[in-house]
Amino acid sequence: MQIIKIATSRLLKLEIPQLAKGVIEIVEKHDPKILLIEKAFNDFNLLKPKIESLIVRYGAHPLTERLEPVRQKRIWYATAISFQVRGLVKGYLNGTDNEIRVAKEAVNRYLLNLSSNNEEIINERVDQFLKETNTNAELQNAMEVLGFTAFIDDLSSANTQLLELLATRNASISKRSKGVLPVSSKAIRNGLSVLFVRITSATHDNKELNYNPLISELNERMIRFNGLIKMRETILKTSKEASSKEDGIVVVPNE
Repeated sequence: MQIIKIATSRLLKLEIPQLAKGVIEIVEKHDPKILLIEKAFNDFNLLKPKIESLIVRYGAHPLTERLEPVRQKRIWYATAISFQVRGLVKGYLNGTDNEIRVAKEAVNRYLLNLSSNNEEIINERVDQFLKETNTNAELQNAMEVLGFTAFIDDLSSANTQLLELLATRNASISKRSKGVLPVSSKAIRNGLSVLFVRITSATHDNKELNYNPLISELNERMIRFNGLIKMRETILKTSKEASSKEDGIVVVPNE
């Protein structure tokens, strides 16, 4: 009796650990020591950390949903400051020429078209603007005289909240298991192949032992997973044929 071979490279990421765990359970149940395959079984067992690394993909981080409203709020406050300065420049609002000039230069430098940049650039530009308003006495005075202090406080608050959320999310993601790497998947598939070869070799070397119950149960497992592969191939083929018909292409079967 031979162990059925299947195309393990066509298994899905989460099917591989299920197959591997099932094989371990089956071989262990049939007592590898009695069947003289204990070394082969123990070697395959060394792959358990890699098997456990084949995990379900993480979805969106819970904090991601909270980030967007804060991002929008920060942009709104920055835009409000820009609009206020624009209103001063056009004479819609009152202010001295020098204060308007100082405010305009800072706003144009840091906040103009802010939302057209990526998040890292926005973070840096807002940080630099807030730092400038805190350290540049002339700018600080202009903003106070023009009545922008409340807007700047709101922008600072939104910016701080966003950066804290980003830092918390980053720290949380860094603690996640990194999951499957291609090498882990390949190592497990190779390990299965080597284990089956060593079991087959043992059947030839130890004809006095009965390996049929073990191989029969392993084959049932292999048939199950081969069925999954075949089912996906059938679905894919049917889908392609349907798509070809919709595109007006006639699929002529090989004779």
